[in-house]
Amino acid sequence: MAQPIQDPTVGMALQALFKLQGRVRPALEEFVLPTVVVASIAENSPPAAAGAAVLRFAQGAVAGEYGTWRFEVPGGSFAEVTRLTGQIGANGFIRLHFPGNAATIGPLAHTANKGFIDGRIINARGQPASVLTYSTQAAALGSYEWVYPVTANQTFSIDMPQGLIVGTGDESTFGFLEGQFSAVNTAIYSMSLWWREYAVP
Repeated sequence: MAQPIQDPTVGMALQALFKLQGRVRPALEEFVLPTVVVASIAENSPPAAAGAAVLRFAQGAVAGEYGTWRFEVPGGSFAEVTRLTGQIGANGFIRLHFPGNAATIGPLAHTANKGFIDGRIINARGQPASVLTYSTQAAALGSYEWVYPVTANQTFSIDMPQGLIVGTGDESTFGFLEGQFSAVNTAIYSMSLWWREYAVP
């Protein structure tokens, strides 16, 4: 049984569209149910977060060389870097370079300790996939996009630009973020990098 459409604007719209004369009273032979698509689970939904993580390292001073580090995110995941904290033994600048998937330094000699900061994830997944290596090197970074001033022997905390994503999630593509302190012969007493790591299913 046909059901009359109660909204008069439907009839008026049909009159205007088809240049109809007289009263137009459209009716439906079947019901129409509106549907809203919120997200596609198969294609466009964001991957599940593997969780928040932190790593820490310290590097002694070496004459004529810069304290340098490289954060590496393997294929199949990506990381949103949120914060950098620590203490350095001289006034100067932390320089960060975002080379995308083509590292310009490293890997370096030492590997930083790392871990998730959520016990549920530690039990389920163990360690984060991302790795930071560090050491000193004689060469300064060839280029850098961000410069942050630090004061000698004072604890600093730097909030990274919102949306700083390292890696692409592509199975075969690595992502990198490189860093260096601007003064040679300077000890990095401590450095911690905080990020959220996402695993692509």
